[in-house]
Formats: sequence, structure tokens, C-alpha cells
Amino acid sequence: YVKRQFAKCLTITEKRSLIYLLKSLVIRNRKGPVAGLYCWIESKCLTLFYEDNGKRVQKKIDINEIGNQDINQLLLKVVHFMNIDGEVEEKAKQLHQMLIIFKEAVNDLEFMPQLLDIDKWIETE
Repeated sequence: YVKRQFAKCLTITEKRSLIYLLKSLVIRNRKGPVAGLYCWIESKCLTLFYEDNGKRVQKKIDINEIGNQDINQLLLKVVHFMNIDGEVEEKAKQLHQMLIIFKEAVNDLEFMPQLLDIDKWIETE
């Protein structure tokens, strides 16, 4: 990007958010991140984080562990910080289902090489 003319930052941001290899869901307050999850697609490792008694707790999970019931307990802790009206357990289940779909996409051997190629193309455009 250094040796090129300035491009509209919004255009670059829009392209990157469609394909960008870091996917995240973060709950913030005025001081910064409080809870959430992120995953570098190529590493296939999901990191969940939340605050517990003022300390940040991080748990790294292999993406193929998504779907296990143990993950629901961690998701409950993350969803708790979202201050959602309604059932926290129901929202954690919905997030769990979304992560199962995400896992299937990441493990799709036809889709991932295409995604990586598009990411490289965006980097060079």
C-alpha cells in the first residue's frame, strides 16, 4: 500500500471485511474489549475471551471442537457480557450454531483455497 496512490479507505475496509482472514465478535465498553471471540481462519484456532473478577481470561479452542457441549459453557460466559434482553442460554445456543456453520465453511476443502486466493487478490489490488 505504501507505493500506491491513496485509495478510498472505506473501499479497502469493505473489501477486507468481506474476506479478511481474522474473524471476530467483540463486546466493548468505554475501556476497551470486555468479551468476545476471534479466529484466524488459517490457524483453525478459536480464541474466546472474557473478564472474570477484573482479569482477562482467554481460552483457545481447536475449531473442530466446536459442536461439543463443553464449548457452550464458555459461550455462556461471553454472551453474558452482551447485555442482551432475553435468554442468555438461548443466545449462546444461537452463537454455537453460527460457529458450527463457520467450522463447516473453514473445513470446506473447495471453499478455503478460493477464499485465500481472493484474500491475496484484494491485498494486491
